[in-house]
Amino acid sequence: MLIPKPKYLINGNVTQINIEQLKLDNIKAIIFDLDSTIMEPHSAQLNQSVAQFLDLLKPDFKLAVLTNNKNLNYLERVKEVLDLPIIPHARKPAQAGFLKIQSMFDLDPQNILVVGDRPITDIWGGYLVKMPTCLVNPLQIEPKWLTLLRNLERALIKKN
Repeated sequence: MLIPKPKYLINGNVTQINIEQLKLDNIKAIIFDLDSTIMEPHSAQLNQSVAQFLDLLKPDFKLAVLTNNKNLNYLERVKEVLDLPIIPHARKPAQAGFLKIQSMFDLDPQNILVVGDRPITDIWGGYLVKMPTCLVNPLQIEPKWLTLLRNLERALIKKN
């Protein structure tokens, strides 16, 4: 199984995404993964650079979070910090959560970017619903086993 190549492959974290390029590519909305993409896992806190990045996006893009996390107490704290719509327990790469946000935004799939740190969940899920995707590095240093898993997932991305 090969994972489709993301439209944007960022060699850095989410804050390295080129906002002007997204505008040129007619992106109108962004679906973010939560843990490791815009927040360190289970922290319910934004670091300053991510908070500033999200503030830069808000005037020009509709934003939402799609997460496989199902801890509702944690997600309530996250919602207070982010002030964005959050779809929990998405079971990515399942399509339902992506399609729910697409309906909420009332946009065509090609105008909604999916941003995440996991090829098998975020990138594959975006591909299944025909949304452009962006693979970023995780925000924090991880255990070696998780880094090995991520590297394996990245190796499965189509090279062309």
